[in-house]
Amino acid sequence: MPKSSAQYQRDYIAAQKAKGLKRTVLWLQPEDVNLFQTAARQPHALGKLRRRIRAEIEPDIRKKVEADLTRKTQRAILAQKRAQVRRQQASSNRPPELIRFAKRPPGTVRNRLKKFGWVYDLGRAVWILPDDPAVWPDTERLLKELEGYEIERLIEPLD
Repeated sequence: MPKSSAQYQRDYIAAQKAKGLKRTVLWLQPEDVNLFQTAARQPHALGKLRRRIRAEIEPDIRKKVEADLTRKTQRAILAQKRAQVRRQQASSNRPPELIRFAKRPPGTVRNRLKKFGWVYDLGRAVWILPDDPAVWPDTERLLKELEGYEIERLIEPLD
C-alpha cells in the first residue's frame, strides 16, 4: 500500500531528529536556535546586521560582477568581430552581386551574359549575377573578359 503524504512528513521529521536537528520555523543546528530566536524577537537588529554585512561585502561583490560583465562583454564583442571577419572571408572569393557597365557592351556580349544566367535590371541599369557557387569560376572568367567595357563591381544590391 502506498505511503500517504502525512507518513512521508512523519518519516522526514524522524530523519531530521535523528540528525540531531531541532525544528523552529527552519531546521537548525541546536547551537543556532538561540541566535534565530533572538533575531525573531529583534527584527530591527536583523536590518542593522543586513546593512552592515552589505556595506562590508558589496564593494567586493560589485568589483567581481563588474569584472565579470566586462569580460563577458569583451568576449561577446570579440566573437562578433570574428564572425564578421569569417563572413567577409567566406564571401571574399565570391564575385560581386551586381555590375554596371560604363560603356555599353555589344549585343553579342549581352546575349552571352544572359546565357550564363545573368539578369538585366532595367530600372537600376545593372546586371544581376547568379547566386549559384557552381558558376562562380565562369562568372569570374567572364568578368575578366568584360574589363574592357569598364565595369563597376557592386557588392551590395542597390535599393
